[in-house]
Amino acid sequence: SLDPPLVCFAPARTSTSWPRIRAAGRFAVNILAEDQTALSRSFAVSGGDKFAGVAWHPGGNGAPLLDGALATVECAVESELPGGDHTIAVGRVTALHRPREVGPLLYFRRTYGVYGAHAA
Repeated sequence: SLDPPLVCFAPARTSTSWPRIRAAGRFAVNILAEDQTALSRSFAVSGGDKFAGVAWHPGGNGAPLLDGALATVECAVESELPGGDHTIAVGRVTALHRPREVGPLLYFRRTYGVYGAHAA
């Protein structure tokens, strides 16, 4: 949503991360850059310490902002709704950052790719 600025995502009810995010009341969305495939793969694995060996710094709201991300969106938890075997989580955008001028990392049909002028 642009007015008011909101984002949503749907963590599985079995997620171990969502209860921690809910308790903190804030989070960040890190939009990965086209050269961050390895980082994406490491975060896609269930369990373990996802931040081990990952360079990051705290955002204004304290949530982790990944170094090298294309952009970051800081949010406050606004609400949550039941969504079958998932929870629909809504966050109110509190800050935006775009530190890099590169293409986004895209994932479609089990394949990573790049967009537009950045494509090979």
